[in-house]
Amino acid sequence: MMKNTRQERQADTRKAILQTALELIAEKGLDKLSLREIARRVGYSPAGLYEYFDSKEGILLTLAEEGDGWLDTDYETVDIGTERYEKIPVLIYEENGEENTGYSLRKLPKEHEGGALGVSLMILGGGAIIACHLYDWIHGIHTIETKRDRVRFKYGKQLSFSMDPMIDLDRQFAGVSLGVKF
Repeated sequence: MMKNTRQERQADTRKAILQTALELIAEKGLDKLSLREIARRVGYSPAGLYEYFDSKEGILLTLAEEGDGWLDTDYETVDIGTERYEKIPVLIYEENGEENTGYSLRKLPKEHEGGALGVSLMILGGGAIIACHLYDWIHGIHTIETKRDRVRFKYGKQLSFSMDPMIDLDRQFAGVSLGVKF
């Protein structure tokens, strides 16, 4: 029985392509990134890369969408073990005729680190949306009922019903005439 399924091998190759693209960007810069160099380092033909990505822009778009899970920072970053820190320049000093910079390290959280606070805020936000909709619905029904009652009262006061008897002796007719006036 084979250890890796085809899908696992494809996922591993895809990760290798993305990792190699990141390494090449770090080494040579974004403008020097080429599919040929990625393919050479991964051990694929350039045409074989098209099975995974349609172009260099597709690789860059995937890298941008997936990211590495760390929050972005404007400062230089340092990886120590499994943690990432941003180097914030705090002190510039001169020593032996050379200018040196002192840094303060601040731990960067991963994008998904929000813990219970993030979940609580999402639930609170959902509750607020539901409460707003309920208020609008209930207030809307109350407003409709109030306006309906005002219209009934206004036109009920102005309506006049009349009932006039009609008697015509020539035609030997008797009846009632009903009328409504606004």
